[in-house]
This record gives sequence, C-alpha cells and structure tokens, in this order.
Amino acid sequence: MGLVKNWRHRPLQDKLIDGIGLLFQGWGVPIIAKLLADHVLPHILPGTLNIISVPSWVLFLLPFTLVDYLYYWNHRLLHTRKLWNLHRIHHSSEQLDVFVTSRNSFWTPFFLIYIWFHAMLIFLTRDTQAYIYGLWLMAALDFWRHSGLSTPKVLKFLNFIFILPEDHEWHHSSDQFDVNFGGNLNLWDRLHGTYFKSSERATKLGSLARGTLWQELFFPWKIDRRVGP
Repeated sequence: MGLVKNWRHRPLQDKLIDGIGLLFQGWGVPIIAKLLADHVLPHILPGTLNIISVPSWVLFLLPFTLVDYLYYWNHRLLHTRKLWNLHRIHHSSEQLDVFVTSRNSFWTPFFLIYIWFHAMLIFLTRDTQAYIYGLWLMAALDFWRHSGLSTPKVLKFLNFIFILPEDHEWHHSSDQFDVNFGGNLNLWDRLHGTYFKSSERATKLGSLARGTLWQELFFPWKIDRRVGP
C-alpha cells in the first residue's frame, strides 16, 4: 500500500517523468541497442559478427563485474559539473521507491554505458541468453536499491558485497550525494574511497532545483543549478 500511496500523492509531472522513464529504459533502450547491433556496428566493425564465444557463466556475471565497474565511473562522471544537469532529475525525488528507478531526462540513457555495451555484446557474442538473465537480475537489484525499503536483518549479510537500499538512499541525500556510486556491488566504492555506511537513514532527499516537464525531459541543462557539484 505504501507504494500505491506514494504514486497517488506524486505530482502529475513526476508521474509522467517516472512513467516515461520506465518505458524508455525497459523498452526503448533494448530496442536501440538491438538496432545499433543490427544496422550500425556491421558497418563499423565488418567481419566481427558473433566472433566471441565464452562460457554462459561468464556472460551471466558480466553485468555484476565489468559492466558494474564501468558504470561506477560512468556514474561518477554524471556527478561532475559538466554532466550533472543530465543526471540531476534522477536525484529530484524527495522519497525513494521503484518508480524513481528510471527517472531521467530523455538524453541521459545515451550517456550511460549500458546501451553501448549491450549493443557491442549482442553484435560480438554468439549466444547472449545468459547475459540477458544477468541483466534481469541486475534490473531487479536496481528496483530493490531504489525501493526505500529497510533490509531485513536476515539479509544484512548482503552488505558484505552489495549496495543495500539504505546505502543508496545516502547517495540520494541532498547533503551527501557524492558517495555509493556503485550499481550493484559496493566493492568499487570501497576500492576508490567513495563508500559511505551509516546506522542512520538519510532524512533529506532530493535536489531542490526543478524545471518544467519539457525542460526536465528534453532540456535539463536549462534548469537553474542550485543543488549539485
């Protein structure tokens, strides 16, 4: 009921942005990646179609290892002054739930590693089924990370390696959003000194700078910078 209540009380503009974001990330990004693999990469990389053959378990783990590490740095770049406006809308919500997971401008997915890595893998690899299974699990973890839920005590051990909802909540904090950049694993944050853990929950979430629906979807760089790097 909490999730339904959050949705009902969400401003219409946020409902539209969140709904469009979920549709675009769930359908648009995979379609674009497939189009790139089928119609663009053959011209850029002739003679390399399906040249890579690796075990299924390697493909399954790719989203949680190489892709996750690339995303860590990708995410940090989006928190720099030059790219922050493209990413800031994702930090605009004052509460976290699964609807916020894909809140982005229309252009932001093109600045994320996923769409390009997916296209390359589809093109170069003979069998991507195991990779797709890994992506499904990664997407489920993404929803969980943004859910705003408290991790049950019996699952706290997952914090040994995974970013928990409580950790990602601090990433969305208005006061400390330069921590916990990892997509799934907290290993990269621990390794590069950006990991933050607290026994307290973040209380102040969201960026104060908002724009119109048109600005936030298509012209995010025109929104006044009041909170950010």
